[in-house]
Amino acid sequence: MATETKNAGADPEVLADIDALMRHAVDRTPVDPELFRRVNERADRLTEELRTQPPIDIEKLVHDAREE
Repeated sequence: MATETKNAGADPEVLADIDALMRHAVDRTPVDPELFRRVNERADRLTEELRTQPPIDIEKLVHDAREE
């Protein structure tokens, strides 16, 4: 019986890029410049999104977790 992994909401292009990076890491092949560009642009966008979010209050998270 085959096991199927479902990636709910995952962008197929992102999954393909992750797969390509994993193959690069295992095979020790050069990274395609286009792949490198896409990954860096995506990382820049995500970093900018995170900068617009309010900071996470770690102490509150720990306190709330202990009360549960």
